Amino acid sequence: MADDPTTDHNGETPRLEQEPRAALPESGRSGGWAVNLAQRVLTGVPLLIVVLLLIAVAPARVLALVAAAAGVYGVYEYTRLVATGDGTALPMAPMLFAGVAIGVGGVVGTPVALNAGLLVGGAFLAWTLWFARSAPGGDALRTMGVALAGLLLVPWLLNHVGLLVQQPGGRGFAAFLIVVLTLNDTLAYLVGTFFGNWPLIPRVSPNKTVEGAIGGVLGGALAGVLARFWMGGEPVPMSLLGLILLGAGLAIAGQAGDLLESKIKRLTNADDSGHFLPGHGGLLDRVDAYLLAAPLSFYLLRYLGG
Repeated sequence: MADDPTTDHNGETPRLEQEPRAALPESGRSGGWAVNLAQRVLTGVPLLIVVLLLIAVAPARVLALVAAAAGVYGVYEYTRLVATGDGTALPMAPMLFAGVAIGVGGVVGTPVALNAGLLVGGAFLAWTLWFARSAPGGDALRTMGVALAGLLLVPWLLNHVGLLVQQPGGRGFAAFLIVVLTLNDTLAYLVGTFFGNWPLIPRVSPNKTVEGAIGGVLGGALAGVLARFWMGGEPVPMSLLGLILLGAGLAIAGQAGDLLESKIKRLTNADDSGHFLPGHGGLLDRVDAYLLAAPLSFYLLRYLGG
């Protein structure tokens, strides 16, 4: 008798894999959203104020050093994630050295220096994985690929913040970026809580909805309006329409970075990237929106800012 495709080899009917649905927060509609929002405000607003003050008064090189340190710690979280997730054991010390090399390039403050740091770090990792350690060819190639992916996705991207603040007008653009991503996150949460029904990319982030994503883009556009009327066009001197489009575009980039980090966590079977902030996950969970938005901001300012 031919095999019944609806049963397994033990004659049992297997569970069909279902497409994940957005985990719509019923607690939000019943009042739990207020508690979650209060937690976000209590932790986020003081941090936002401190960061904006640092951008306003701290030397640009100090800000670049902070971005470099975040990149190195992000490498640490990434290395632990892949080790506990799919068993890829990356050498921690060489990974951190590579993160530092990229960070030095970010502190120097030019794309050439940043890419030179990536070259030095990547070359050191290649020597470590291919010559200083003995491993089967396939495993060595795979490990090297995972290592280089981590360097590109974490410290190389994050250190564009250091490049941005050292550009003429970069401080203002960085402040604008922070406001954009803050409003993006806040409105995406509120709109998704009350109106979210359609999953965005459920296999990557089951809680995110199309409605929430639209709300986040509107939050970015709102940041453009605030910059134009509340700050008189500063810190990014553009027309109202230009600021709205810029804010919306940066919000989309922020959401893409969030999804990128979520995909890394799915691939490594992790809920959080670490425990950098108790109760709030790892550092990468807090800065994921900047992974793509910061490089986009830097290159827009450098090559289109006049």
